[in-house]
Amino acid sequence: MEVLNKAINWVAEYGSANENKRFKGGSCSSPAHWVPPEKNMYKINCDAAVFNGSCIGIGGVVRDNVGYVLSTCLKMEGVFNVEVAEALGARHALQLAFHAGLRIVVLQTDCLKLFTHLSKRLLSVQFLV
Repeated sequence: MEVLNKAINWVAEYGSANENKRFKGGSCSSPAHWVPPEKNMYKINCDAAVFNGSCIGIGGVVRDNVGYVLSTCLKMEGVFNVEVAEALGARHALQLAFHAGLRIVVLQTDCLKLFTHLSKRLLSVQFLV
């Protein structure tokens, strides 16, 4: 029950942070709020954090076009570099979506290295199909 309460609080905190976030000029063209996916699609936001080099926290939030939320978080013991932690976070969030029966998803990450790697892999898969 404690984990569920923490997850609910984090989702509320995330929503509050999105409402207060504003991009002020500069070269950032990202929206200041969450943009929902198209109907019948799901958007997955994933992230990771490395703690003292001895463990990581990974997690994700899955939302539909009306904002229905499904979230997950996990602590893993061990030494991981940031890119590996981010990849584990993406995998964990994608597994949650898959086990929930969701097949048409958009994955969002703040890790450029992971994004670049996945983009190359997905392009090669698309050409094979």
